[in-house]
Order: sequence, then structure tokens, then C-alpha cells
Amino acid sequence: VSVLKIFSVKKETMLGNNLPCAIQGFIDAASDKGKEVVYAQSGYKYSFKEFKKLLNFELDNNKQCFLNYPNMAIYSPLAYLPQSIGILLASFLSSKILLIFLAARIFNLLFFTLLCFYAIKTTPYLKWVFALVLSCPMCIALASSLSADAVLVSCCALFFAKILEAVNSDNYMKTKDIFLLVILSVIIAMTKQSFWFLLFIFLIPKDKLQKKYFSVLSFVLVPSFIFYFLWSMYVSSIMVPLNDSDAGSHVNYIILHPLAFFVIILKTVFNIDVLYQTIGVLGWKSLYFNNIYYLAFVVVLLANLFCGENCPRKIRDKEHSAEEKLTKYQFLR
Repeated sequence: VSVLKIFSVKKETMLGNNLPCAIQGFIDAASDKGKEVVYAQSGYKYSFKEFKKLLNFELDNNKQCFLNYPNMAIYSPLAYLPQSIGILLASFLSSKILLIFLAARIFNLLFFTLLCFYAIKTTPYLKWVFALVLSCPMCIALASSLSADAVLVSCCALFFAKILEAVNSDNYMKTKDIFLLVILSVIIAMTKQSFWFLLFIFLIPKDKLQKKYFSVLSFVLVPSFIFYFLWSMYVSSIMVPLNDSDAGSHVNYIILHPLAFFVIILKTVFNIDVLYQTIGVLGWKSLYFNNIYYLAFVVVLLANLFCGENCPRKIRDKEHSAEEKLTKYQFLR
């Protein structure tokens, strides 16, 4: 994305693009290829010798090879804008791949931090719940990587916060806030097709949109569907099987065995491992914390959700109490 090679190239069973050959060498040297202990043992750490070895890899645009990255090629460029800006700026200062790689991670973390800070500042409810969820180990690990999840999570947080702000406000929604929702909805839809999250927009009361309720909702949602449809058409033309899988057979199984597929979804959702991975499993989903940590996190989260100062129930109770006092005062007068 940083070199404007937005559209990937399909070569038989490979999907990627022509990029400097040194990148593949860097990937091989930095990965667990030939040293399985990286993801198998929590005690493994990169040595300074390995770090110096990675510093030797430099970009050379004159020596280019075809790099295969089918799992990332299907994502829209919007999912990688912060990282790409970091890569672009760092490449002006250095040709060392490791430094450019770290700059991309820093920009991804900065983007995540800024949007999440704005989300916590914006939401009238559940500020500590937002803070806890967005600062859990899994979120921080994703935010400080090159993952598209950092963009997705931060945009979803801000989108939901703006919805809650509109629900709580006594005024009409501002035009700039509506345009922000449009931008966020497009990014969310284009990043990982998380359309279900956009349904939160229906929480906004009709009286907050100046009697143009359906027009505003359409203005926010329709662009996300259009961009997603266009990108999906492109992806369907270049997609290659991942890990030798057959997407067609998967679809046929779902159609022919809907009940079995529903059971699989239930087993996936109601699985204790999902809770662990939501809160935080580091490394390659192999470095688990002590169970006490997960229990403490859930207890603190629920306590803030139902008993926190900014929880909707307490705010509602305060409003009712204020209304009762006003009614009593008017009666006495």
C-alpha cells in the first residue's frame, strides 16, 4: 500500500506482488522457520545477535521478487493506511527493513491510541469499560503489530462511542459527526466486513436527526455496502485457496447441514478459550496468563459495567431522581 501497489497480482496458486527481494529474506530470518521454540516456549527471547542480523536487511528496489501474501491481499488498503504511512515516512530516512517495520508498528499503535482516546473521551457511558477493553493485552498486542485488527477495533470503538453520544445528547446530531460515521462505517465494512456492528446506528432516536431519520441512516450505511460490494467483486476475481482449503465445499456443507453449522458456531462462541483469547493470549496464541488474571479482569469489567459511575443504570436513576425532585418542588409551590 505504501508503494501504491494496491491491487494484487495472481500467479497460479499465489497471490501477491513484486516487491524488494530483501523483504522475503527478512521474513524468513525473523520468523520461527527452523527454530520452533519461538512460538512453543514462552521463555524464548530474541538475542542481540539475532537483532543485529535483522538490521543487515536493507531495501533494494532494483532487486525485486514476487512475494506471496494471499491472506493479506484480500483486505482493502484502508485496513493498512496507518502502517503504510509509517513505512513511507521511515523509508525516506532509512533503508533498513527492521527500522521501517518498527516505524509501521509505531504508527499503527499511535492511530489506535488516538482513536481509542477520542472514543473514551466521547462516550457519555461506560468510560472505564471502554478503557478496560481497549487496554487489555490482546488489544495492545494487536495495536502494536501490523495487523488490520488495530484499525478495525479502534474504528469500532469510536463508532460506538459516537452512537452513545448521540443517544445521550439533547441536541440534533452535528453534520460533522454524521460524516465521521460515514467514514468509520466504510472503514469497518471494508476492513473485515463487520456489518453487524453498524447496526448500532439504529440506537439513535429519530428526534436526534431533524426528522430525516431514514435519509441520514441511508447516507451512513449505503456507501459502506457499495464500497464493500465493489471490493468483493475484485477479491472474488483474484482469490486463491488458503492452506489448500476449498471454499466451495465449505459453502456446500453449510447449505446442506445448516443445523450442524449452527452447532459449530455455538461451540465456537461458548468456548472458554474464546474468553482467554479475547482478553489476551500473546505470541502465536500460545502464551496464556494465569487463570487468576482472567478471572480478575472479568470481575473488574462486570463491576464497572453494572456499578460504575458512568453506567447507564446509574445515569437513568439520577435522571429519575431529578425529575421526582422537580415534580415535588412544583407540587409544593
